Amino acid sequence: MDQLGVDFIEAGFAAVSEGEFEAVKMIASESLKAKVYSAARGLKEDIDVAMKSGVEGVNIIIPTSDLHIRQKLEKTRVQVLDIVEEMVGYAKAHGLYAEISMEDGSRTDRGFLKQVIKRAIENRVDRTTICDTVGV
Repeated sequence: MDQLGVDFIEAGFAAVSEGEFEAVKMIASESLKAKVYSAARGLKEDIDVAMKSGVEGVNIIIPTSDLHIRQKLEKTRVQVLDIVEEMVGYAKAHGLYAEISMEDGSRTDRGFLKQVIKRAIENRVDRTTICDTVGV
């Protein structure tokens, strides 16, 4: 992928297991032209593990549909916006590239998607992605 000129490579999810951490760390140590990222949930602990793996950036996965906010996170929209701000800010403060992937974004209220993106931009996010998690 690096030889093909891919700009960003999400090498895996470093916080998911020791094996995944080692795989991400190995890819991050290859001195690629591409920026190597790790997936992370909206948790400082996940971002910390990603940093330990040596990646240049994190893809912070944040559920944004009302269903996922309620059932998966057991939080409110306001709390999700606060998580976006905190996690993007945390990644950037540690010198990482930060991407927000809005999980279940295709079923998310468009007004709320705009709020999430705006909050991420205000905190210097590098990229945002609206995910079609369930194939809508």
